[in-house]
Amino acid sequence: MIILSPTDYITMPWKNGGGKTCQLAISDQCHIDDELPLWRLSIATIAQDGPFSLFEHYQRCIMLLEGAGMRLRFNQQEWITINTPLQRQLFSGQWQTDCELIDGTIKDFNLMVANALHTLRLM
Repeated sequence: MIILSPTDYITMPWKNGGGKTCQLAISDQCHIDDELPLWRLSIATIAQDGPFSLFEHYQRCIMLLEGAGMRLRFNQQEWITINTPLQRQLFSGQWQTDCELIDGTIKDFNLMVANALHTLRLM
């Protein structure tokens, strides 16, 4: 494990441009041709509605930290509302995930765990 201090945090825009992620901690062990970390912790700022990036080799857990909340839809199924601080939602990184903000920008906490390491209990 690599422990980072706030000066070490890496903030990066999302692939789709809909927000940015601040990486808090990341595994120093990798999988899939030694390219992908086994797990990652981050805080994301979501500034607009839109799809989440796909992370096909991961299980994900997301929790609301700040803001009015969001609605998530997985694989074009029913919307799930996350509007209570620390409310969690587990989902597969390979699911098509759409996000609608309830009332403005939010921050959320994210855990991504490689499928090879562990399978989170989905729904």
